[in-house]
Amino acid sequence: MQTQYSSGNRDNRSRQRGSALLIVLGLVLLMGLSTAMMAAMTGQASFRVRKTLRSSSSLAIAEAGVAYVINIMNTNFSDGVGITISEDFGGGEYTVITERDAVSGNIVISSTGTFMGETRTTCLELLGDKYTMWSILSAESAIISDGDIIIETSSPLVVGRVHANGNILNSSGNPEVDGDLTANGIIQLTPQDGFEAIPGHAKVSVPSYLPLDPWRDMAQNGGLYFDGNQKWHNETLAPGNGIVYVNGDVEINNQSSLHGTLVASGSITINNHFSQTPFTANWPTLLAGVDVNLFNRNRYTGAVFAGNNITTRNNKTIKGQLIALNNVYLQNKVQVLPPPTSPAWTPYDDVPDPDIVVGGWLR
Repeated sequence: MQTQYSSGNRDNRSRQRGSALLIVLGLVLLMGLSTAMMAAMTGQASFRVRKTLRSSSSLAIAEAGVAYVINIMNTNFSDGVGITISEDFGGGEYTVITERDAVSGNIVISSTGTFMGETRTTCLELLGDKYTMWSILSAESAIISDGDIIIETSSPLVVGRVHANGNILNSSGNPEVDGDLTANGIIQLTPQDGFEAIPGHAKVSVPSYLPLDPWRDMAQNGGLYFDGNQKWHNETLAPGNGIVYVNGDVEINNQSSLHGTLVASGSITINNHFSQTPFTANWPTLLAGVDVNLFNRNRYTGAVFAGNNITTRNNKTIKGQLIALNNVYLQNKVQVLPPPTSPAWTPYDDVPDPDIVVGGWLR
């Protein structure tokens, strides 16, 4: 007898075969996607590993450049300032640039390392080298002011650079300046041939003797110390160690003389003839916590410093820098000539190396 199959049974079997095929295809697709994802993830991980290796290697090379410059500075600090060095190292290369900031005096060491196309830069800042910076500035300068420099006649003669963190102003004539004129503001003078006037110049770190404590301490131990304001006439000052310190203001009239350095916590005013000779070649001649007022005919050898203003009037010769933390006024005839040597910033024979405070960053 012949078996009869219903159309319903055939349809069920067809549906079952179709479902199985879809399942197989789905599994194949999922396995393909999983394989592709695993390959992509493996590739990304491998790329990240390679990039991390290149990045860390380039950073290590950059740090090796910093270490190289620090080693130069340990031998001779100035040899490592203002230089650019490129060297092969560790399969890559570093380029190191060192620069001194004109305002803070800090030294910034910037080193860029390159390894297999990857670059990293690290920077290191050295703080505290103010004495070296001030000596470099003062060696070329006759007048340095944190405010304005006002020359009120055409009579002065200035030999050396003149710098103001404010303006350089002139009310009449054009005095002779044998040096560059630099100011953060405007300049109303023309220097002699061969020198430049540069307005809009970056500000500089103006040398400062404040606080005056080291000079006071030395005056109290072998020098002359006066507590309170002083007014002197026909006074001969010859301190044993070369330092006279007045805790207050000083006014000098008539014939007086000094062998050494006069320091006052307040102002120093010299009205009449005054003669001064240096006790130590590079010591300053006058240090005032406030103003220095120099009137009439006098001669000075050594730097003159004021925590506020310096005013010089009438005929005088100053062989040293004028340094003011505010304004400098030149009235009538005055000659500011190069000193015999760069000024000492402390009264001690040996100035200790400055403390180096280190700050580092990446970019």
